[in-house]
Amino acid sequence: MQNNTEEKKSISERLDFAYNARLTDIKLSTSQALTAYEESCTIKDTYLELRAINMICTAALYNQDFKEHDKWIDLLLRRSIELNNLAYKGKSYIFKYRWSFKAGKLTEAAQFLLNALEFLDSEKHPQIVATCYNGLGRIYYRNKNYDKAYEYLMLAKPFAANLPLGFFLNLQQNIAAIHILRKDYAKAWNIFHDLLPKIPDSELVIKTIVLQNLGHICQITNELTEALYYFQQTLQIKLNAGISEEIIRTLCNIVYIYLDSNNPSKAYDTLLLAKQKLPNCDLTEEIYLYKAYMSSL
Repeated sequence: MQNNTEEKKSISERLDFAYNARLTDIKLSTSQALTAYEESCTIKDTYLELRAINMICTAALYNQDFKEHDKWIDLLLRRSIELNNLAYKGKSYIFKYRWSFKAGKLTEAAQFLLNALEFLDSEKHPQIVATCYNGLGRIYYRNKNYDKAYEYLMLAKPFAANLPLGFFLNLQQNIAAIHILRKDYAKAWNIFHDLLPKIPDSELVIKTIVLQNLGHICQITNELTEALYYFQQTLQIKLNAGISEEIIRTLCNIVYIYLDSNNPSKAYDTLLLAKQKLPNCDLTEEIYLYKAYMSSL
């Protein structure tokens, strides 16, 4: 019995590690999740099995080299039905939504979320229900139906205070994006500014997202000194913590600020730093860098 308890604890810790590593070392994160799945099946612990499959599906969202996401999402759906676990059944539909959304299949993506809402209980599964509403808000936002998007985001908001900070941030970020489109920059600013002191020191990725958005709002309102401050804070945290997520975008934001401030030499120095990071960035970030380079000519 003692050995079994220790094995469960070890698997749980491995899954925690996999989750925390998803933004800094996605290959390690994926391999740890796969190992945890094998270990959970060996000891026949169905809860850890579902948790491990869920982590594999999560890692697949970040791992561009992992091509088997459909197989694992279908496994999560099948096993959650067999084990009568509505929470993980709901999560499987959310994974399906994420991949459909990523592929631009917005009608299909919305249907997956609506299917999940049919069987989820808002009292038992508040985070998953809120994620569905948040996702529907994103879909309507992408379709430029901003009033409907705002309506769904507001349906998610009552759940947000008692949910993990990452979800709360994502929801607030989506609400702020609508305020920005409506040119209500003060409301958008207040959302992000109020979030900043609530972020624990351990959540550096979340902190960089909030700082990046504050910089973006200042850039829109032509408060260039403040924008540069927030972007530089974002960059410093990413460099110190080894966070590669959208680092090119942050560098390019700084380039634009220097160009708008008539400081081409600092813009050029920042472009050189961005070029050093280029081998580690994706196509979207290469486009950001190209645009920044063309603007500097």
